[in-house]
Amino acid sequence: MNPKLTLLCLSYNRPYFLKRNIDYWKDKEFLFLIADGSDKPLSDDFISDKNISYFHQPISYKERMLESLK
Repeated sequence: MNPKLTLLCLSYNRPYFLKRNIDYWKDKEFLFLIADGSDKPLSDDFISDKNISYFHQPISYKERMLESLK
C-alpha cells in the first residue's frame, strides 16, 4: 500500500473510542496511525488490518506527537 494520506489518532485511556475508530477506518485506502498513551495497550485482535498502525507508548501527548512524525 502506498497511501497518499495518513490519519493520526492520539488517545489516552479511551479503549472504547479506539475500538470504534478502528472498526470504522479499517480497510480504507490510507494509513490510520494510532499513538496510544494509555496505561494498558489494546489487545492485538483489534489491530489486524493492513492500513492500521498501533503504537502504545505511555508518554506525554507532545512526546507521542513527535514520535508519530518519525
